[in-house]
Amino acid sequence: MTNKPLPTTSEHSPSKSLQHRIKRLIPSLREKKRYVAFEVLSAKELSHLSISIDAKQIQHAIWDTALSFLGERHVSKAGLFMLPNLYQSKIQRGIIRVNHTGVDDLKAVLALVQQIQNQPVSIKTVGVSGILKKATARYLSHTVHATAHSAS
Repeated sequence: MTNKPLPTTSEHSPSKSLQHRIKRLIPSLREKKRYVAFEVLSAKELSHLSISIDAKQIQHAIWDTALSFLGERHVSKAGLFMLPNLYQSKIQRGIIRVNHTGVDDLKAVLALVQQIQNQPVSIKTVGVSGILKKATARYLSHTVHATAHSAS
């Protein structure tokens, strides 16, 4: 066995050597993501209540319901991730990223959420998209929310 001297930092930086070792997955092997837009329905607007409910509390309620309904194994396979910076408290809408095989499970979980911070709520699915930019444009705009309520 011959001991080779370790390369100095001037020859090979750790970040460059790591880039050569780790290759990206080809698109057909990557996880296929879907973006599910949801709306929180309540008797009163949650933002006007004395208890302010933010994206973190909604995420916690969805996560607890998912764990009790699906179990840890299916939740981990579904890859649920709420995008907290895309929750809009004024229109009570947000987006959750999920694996393409877990969309139906997520819809069921959202329908099963009954309360957030001891306030009775219902969460409905507004739509599903494969592209985050389109989901944001279609389902989180103020005009969509206004026309949906004026039509009913």
